[in-house]
Amino acid sequence: MMDTAEFQDLSAGATRLLLLLFRRHDGFNNGQIVCSKRDAMKWCHCTDRAALAYFKELQTSGLVTQTQKGRFRCFGNRGSYCTASTWRLDFL
Repeated sequence: MMDTAEFQDLSAGATRLLLLLFRRHDGFNNGQIVCSKRDAMKWCHCTDRAALAYFKELQTSGLVTQTQKGRFRCFGNRGSYCTASTWRLDFL
């Protein structure tokens, strides 16, 4: 996989995010790998816009697919609801 043009054309931030997704893969959870924008921001030391751009770059390259879109909703004083996006590594 590392010898493919898709991998070699990735930016440094997208490569770092791909490593995070691969690190969270346990051999059985492909398609259910949980990774939020905040996780990406922390791991890649970047802004929210950059994290979203890295996710988009990985999807455009065909290396990963988003299987479920995350959500965050705030209900005022009643709290909030949050689910993280899930991902599949397409090269496995």
